[in-house]
Order: sequence, then structure tokens, then C-alpha cells
Amino acid sequence: PQAFMASIDLKETLKYLLVTVLKSKTDHEMCYKKLTFQASRSISGHRKIT
Repeated sequence: PQAFMASIDLKETLKYLLVTVLKSKTDHEMCYKKLTFQASRSISGHRKIT
């Protein structure tokens, strides 16, 4: 059952990635910028978690 669940998770992850890639370029860039911003902010200061 564990391996089966893992394969389902993998399929869902791949599907999500595919959808993300297929989205419009601007959406993808905005998403990337937001993720980069969040990552840099969480790295720069953990005390500022909202």
C-alpha cells in the first residue's frame, strides 16, 4: 500500500508540474518571482513569518 500511495503522489506531482508548465508565460514568471521572493524572505528572516 505504501508504494501504491507513493506512486499516486508522484503522478499528482507530475500532473501539477505539467499544468504549471503549460500555463501562460506571464503566470509562470509571476509564480516563480513570488516563490523566489517568499524563499528569500524566509531565508533572510524567520522572525518575520506572517
